[in-house]
Amino acid sequence: MKNNKPVFTTTDQTVVPLFSKVFYFKVLKDLDLKRILKIAQKQKLGDAGLQGPQDVDNMSLASLNKSVLRRKEFKFLKTRILEEFNFFKNEVLRFNDIKFVITTSWLAKSLPGQSSNYHNHQNCYYSGILYFQVDDTTGKISFESWNNHRYHLVPSNFNIYNSSEYTFTPRDGLLILFPSEVAHKILKNESSSDRWSLAFNVNPTGKIGPKEGDSFINLNILS
Repeated sequence: MKNNKPVFTTTDQTVVPLFSKVFYFKVLKDLDLKRILKIAQKQKLGDAGLQGPQDVDNMSLASLNKSVLRRKEFKFLKTRILEEFNFFKNEVLRFNDIKFVITTSWLAKSLPGQSSNYHNHQNCYYSGILYFQVDDTTGKISFESWNNHRYHLVPSNFNIYNSSEYTFTPRDGLLILFPSEVAHKILKNESSSDRWSLAFNVNPTGKIGPKEGDSFINLNILS
């Protein structure tokens, strides 16, 4: 789809991050994080990700249940996350007439010394992470661009326009929304405490695309 509305004039000296990946960060101060942790600690966990030769030696854990937000005790959390996602998709992305649903959701736990591999999420549009027991040393999150650049150029100073990797330090209550194709990993937990978060994937549902086009679909997804 085209948007021919100009965002600047040719006489302006303006940097425009055209076709960039859109991330959303928000600290949800209204959540009861202790309540979330108490529920999370009752769930069964296993190694996160697929096992292979490129795995880190001490892999982080993930809940065996990949639909934890469907659990009755997490209904309040699902409602709050969807409320924030809907604000993002309506006010930022302007997908006001498109409904989105959470398709999969799981808990992530990193014990001291644990980390994860770079990975992304298939069969989904946006992904999200909510942190509810972290600090500056329990493990940052790193995002990496898998775009195929023609040259390996090293800038004199890194910024959001020239970096292929960016790292953030999570905090309690922080919600991050990002396009599902973006690769990311948990860095090593350098603390003596457990690191807890909840991850989820979101997809559009219903009538998608122009009805007169050959790509129109009516997608029904169970939430």
